Amino acid sequence: MSFMINQSLATTLLDNIVSEAGNDAKIIIYDGDIPESVDNALLLNFVIAEFNCNNPCGTKSGKTLSISLAASTSTAEKDGVATFFRLETSAGNAILQGKVSSSTGTGQMKLQSINVVLGDTIELENVSFSIG
Repeated sequence: MSFMINQSLATTLLDNIVSEAGNDAKIIIYDGDIPESVDNALLLNFVIAEFNCNNPCGTKSGKTLSISLAASTSTAEKDGVATFFRLETSAGNAILQGKVSSSTGTGQMKLQSINVVLGDTIELENVSFSIG
């Protein structure tokens, strides 16, 4: 089920995401089963790749938060299947998470291939989150 919210509430939510992320936030791509909630701990998930965010981690426009990455590419840290990502604080606290899919899939983050080999270059372009 989806829903829509007004601009004032969307602005507050996006401001809170940026504030909660703080300095040195990261986008981290994981393999394995996707936790049911961003509050759930990782269980047998391994880091596929990490992307450092700039400070602040993003800028908002309307109901969209565009993440600002220090670099748009990262080197894969292990072989695996990219299944989900999280925006995390520098202390490793998850703020939000979403599904990863291939470029033709339905995930919130799309990669050229979800099958990753150690040393592969992973590129992210236009990372953004929209609130209805």
